[in-house]
Order: sequence, then C-alpha cells, then structure tokens
Amino acid sequence: EDVAKFSLWYNYDKSLFGIIVLGLVFKPVLISSWRELKELLKTLLPILAVGLPIIYLLALKMNYVSYDSSFNQVFFPWAIKNLFFTVLAEEIIFRGLIQTEFTRRFKFKYGAYLSITLAAILFGLAHYAGGLNYIILSTAAGFIYGYAYHKTKQIEACILAHFCLNSGHFLFFSYPYLI
Repeated sequence: EDVAKFSLWYNYDKSLFGIIVLGLVFKPVLISSWRELKELLKTLLPILAVGLPIIYLLALKMNYVSYDSSFNQVFFPWAIKNLFFTVLAEEIIFRGLIQTEFTRRFKFKYGAYLSITLAAILFGLAHYAGGLNYIILSTAAGFIYGYAYHKTKQIEACILAHFCLNSGHFLFFSYPYLI
C-alpha cells in the first residue's frame, strides 16, 4: 500500500523499433556461440557484482524503494514485457545508437568515457516522468549499462545488465517506487 501503482501493458511501437534496429544494425556483431557468451559473462558479471548493489543501495538511501522480497506471480509476464518491450529498445537507443555515435565522434584519450557519461545523462533525463530521484537513479544505472557496453562491445551486455537490475528491483524491492 505504500508503493505507486503500476499497470502492465505492452507498447509495441518501441519494441518494434528496437527489434528492427537490432536486426539491421547489430546483426553482424551479435553473440553467435557459447564461447562468445562465456566471454561476455566473464567481463559482465564483475560489473554487475559491483554496479547493481550500488544502485540498489542508492535507491534505498534515497527512500525511493524499500526491501520487499515477496515473490509476485506477475513476475513472468512483467519480465517478458520488460525485456522485449522496454530494455531492448532503450539499450539499442542509448547504448547502441547514442553512445556508439558519441564514441565514434570523440576520438581523444577519454572520449569513450565522455560518451558513456553523455549517454547515461540522456538516459536519466529520458526517465524524467518518474521525478528527480528516478532521473538520478536512471543516470547512475546508465553508467553501468554504458560501461558494460564499452568493455564488451556487445549490445547484449547492456541489455542483460539493464534486465538484471530491473528484475532485482521487481523481485527484492518495492515496485515501482515508494510514495
């Protein structure tokens, strides 16, 4: 009763955009073997092990969420919606297109890190409807997703990082946020 209400609906336009861009732009560089997946996970898991607790602790400290580990039977429909209708499109836009374009343009020593920063800020600002705390948390999460993408050079890494953070939020904390 102390959390904002949320509804579960499927927004096909954003997901179709993400799938089309994924197929047209990233098809040649998507993971295609178990060996490549193992390499991605070897790089990604330490990033998640450090990054996700930081975001969760920040959200708790800001009183944006509280600990709530009750399993919700809505998780599986929510997970499908979140992965294919939210995360996929957002990561393709913010890491696959925006961060990649900034990185292509910023060819100086710390240009890649400036690219991560700018894409993370834009990602945070895109979540303005959730308020200032949500912008801050989304920006911080955007740094993690951007760093994962930078280190692995695989769009799947930031998609997986984003989905893991959102799933942990849904499963272990008040969802979507405290009121």
